[in-house]
Amino acid sequence: MPNFPPIPFPPMVIHTASDPLVIVGVDGDLCRVDKKTLETLEEHAKPFPSEITNSAICNRLFVGTWVESELQQARMAALSIDSGFVYGINKSELRFSEDDISIDCSVAGSEWSHVLDAEPLGIAAENDLICFTNYKRGIYCIDSNSNEIWRRDSLYWPNIDGIPNSDVIHTIAIGPHPQNKEMRCIWVWTIANCWATLDWSDGSIITQGAITTKGELDLVKCGNEGGWILGLSSGKIVRLRGDGLSEEAISGGPCHDALFLNGAWHIAGWREDILWAEDSVQRTARKELGVALYQHPIEGIIVLDNQGNWSSFASGT
Repeated sequence: MPNFPPIPFPPMVIHTASDPLVIVGVDGDLCRVDKKTLETLEEHAKPFPSEITNSAICNRLFVGTWVESELQQARMAALSIDSGFVYGINKSELRFSEDDISIDCSVAGSEWSHVLDAEPLGIAAENDLICFTNYKRGIYCIDSNSNEIWRRDSLYWPNIDGIPNSDVIHTIAIGPHPQNKEMRCIWVWTIANCWATLDWSDGSIITQGAITTKGELDLVKCGNEGGWILGLSSGKIVRLRGDGLSEEAISGGPCHDALFLNGAWHIAGWREDILWAEDSVQRTARKELGVALYQHPIEGIIVLDNQGNWSSFASGT
């Protein structure tokens, strides 16, 4: 494998559906990266002085939520991925903005930027639509210009013993429509592994249920024909398959990313690469913590670790 240049900050997420790639850092840094050479296209930047808690790509826009917990500040904004990201105000300026309205505390370089009145919990996008939710504020759908399409009340599930606030939403994802194999729909997952599918057109509930493996949800990844991978804080990794979401679990978490390719799940586990095929599991230890996976057009699946370095996925391709 070529010696690809490292990412200049501790990474957290790769948005692989965009061109160029967009990489999100643990402290809110953003950069654009060439899909083949993996070279950064310009200097990275931090558009807002906080971490990015959720993000999606929609119609050539990076749409994200920024949360500054200490100052109880939250933003949702859209940034074009056709040009480089820019630096915004620093944390000190954000603190002063509470008493000085002349300070522009929007997300720098944004096409639009909104102050949020509750903690953002999840976001997903498809075509020109974005679905997101804020803590106990319902679920919303907007277009890429931030025009509201619909909103609906919060969803409710029964409390799960041992998991406080078990009906709080952890992730919004896009996955197969349970009643139409030609379509995709919104999947809402709670921290207690309950789920609901919603129609893109109006937010109506299609189906609702829960898995049986207990534990708080850490990670949700959809592999379409490969089903789902759920990472739990207990260290369990759960695979769901088929229309009935048949359930299998292995150890190896917490996991940070998962990608379905060639009939097998490639999983960035806890300091190991895990290849979970139809009826076998291969594990290969790695020195650094793998945080994100990318299907390179030439090299196959490669791993971005917490130091910003790239390496081959060790358990197979």
